[in-house]
Formats: sequence, C-alpha cells, structure tokens
Amino acid sequence: MSCLDRIMELTDVIEERVLAADWAGEIGLDVAQLGAESLAALGSGRVIVVPGAKYRAIVAAANSPLGDPIRQAARAVRARWRK
Repeated sequence: MSCLDRIMELTDVIEERVLAADWAGEIGLDVAQLGAESLAALGSGRVIVVPGAKYRAIVAAANSPLGDPIRQAARAVRARWRK
C-alpha cells in the first residue's frame, strides 16, 4: 500500500468519525472544507492547521500582542454566562 493510499484510507475513516460525532456541524465547520484544508496543508510542512477563516482570525487575535487582553475579556464574558 502506498503512502497516498494510506492517507486516503485514514481520511475516509476520519470523515466517517466526524460525521458520526457531528461535532464539526455543531461548531459551524463544513466537513468537506475541514477535510480539504487539512489535506491541502499536508504537503506544506505545517504541523497545526486551523480550518476556516473565523477560527484563523481567533487564533491570530489570540497570538497577537493584544492576546492577553482578548483572553481576559473572553474569560469575563464566559464567567457571566456561567452564572
């Protein structure tokens, strides 16, 4: 079995599990988009892939110099929702 065949096999297994769990749908990700972006990043050498523009923006904001104030604000909002 070639490496590409193994990757395709694993991709099918992952897609089945994602569809069964439906966590991607709950957080607003399209399974096809998630798979396409992950596979596109496979050859780029990137270790971590953040799919979707919304989530890339969140990661960029968290990693910016303003990351600490953003995280503090998010924690404050989350604390109010838990009450």
